[in-house]
Amino acid sequence: NASYEYHTAPKIDPAVFLAAQVTGWEKLNLLSGESNIYFDGIYIGKTYIDVNSTKDTLSFSLGKDAKVIVERTKVKDKSSKKVIGSRQKYEVTWEIRIRNNGGAAIPIVVKDQFPISTNNDIKVKNGEFGTAKLDEKTGILVWNLNLPLGGSQNLQFGYSVDYQKGYTLYLE
Repeated sequence: NASYEYHTAPKIDPAVFLAAQVTGWEKLNLLSGESNIYFDGIYIGKTYIDVNSTKDTLSFSLGKDAKVIVERTKVKDKSSKKVIGSRQKYEVTWEIRIRNNGGAAIPIVVKDQFPISTNNDIKVKNGEFGTAKLDEKTGILVWNLNLPLGGSQNLQFGYSVDYQKGYTLYLE
């Protein structure tokens, strides 16, 4: 028995991946080694099972699921680039659209990230991020959603970056 959850990080890849988490695996007398993965009677691929793990849950990726669509786009009317004296200010708002075209309601974890600056001359100010949980140290945002069959969800978050003119920053 496994519980299934979808994962996506649209900043990196717009694909949505299905993952299975198996609890109680200690009772199955498994051996460490390469294993074949089947889902709904279809061969998915190979994985390595490490029974010496201290985790109580084994996780398996079951690959991409094309029935769940994710798009990450910049909201143009809420994004701008300004020059103020010797400084530049970049403001951006991102929208993530998720649509479930599958055959059932699904739990999905959506991840994105605020930029992080280690340079004191580059100031990042986090904006609104709705219901996401924010890890202050890494800037990672996590939304845990349940999408009904045929349902969709729009998520938005924004930030601003204030920096000295002449710096080359990659903010998208």
